[in-house]
Amino acid sequence: MNRNFVKSATIGVFMGLTLSFIDVRNTEYGLLIAFCICVVAGILSAQIDEYPRLYAVFTGVVSLPFFIFSNGVDEGFVYFAGAFFVYGILSFSITLGLQNSFHNGKVIWRYWFKK
Repeated sequence: MNRNFVKSATIGVFMGLTLSFIDVRNTEYGLLIAFCICVVAGILSAQIDEYPRLYAVFTGVVSLPFFIFSNGVDEGFVYFAGAFFVYGILSFSITLGLQNSFHNGKVIWRYWFKK
């Protein structure tokens, strides 16, 4: 559990620091890069072995202070909500669902064809 905690905190710091350094206010490229960073963070968080959903929430909470310090309270919460939506809903949930589906397909394949 301690290793997963460190992994989750590291992913949260990575996501918070990189997104706080990118200027997403005026450029489309900034939004694209922020989207890609959230997707990568979601994929990395889905690789946690035990309780990945709990650690995904912790990763988002760890990234919150970086948004607040870099953008202020009002804009920081708005950017956090957007990043958490892309990270948690789009990237993490889809990756975790695909991993479960692939594993179930492997088990069925082995059951049917390798008796």
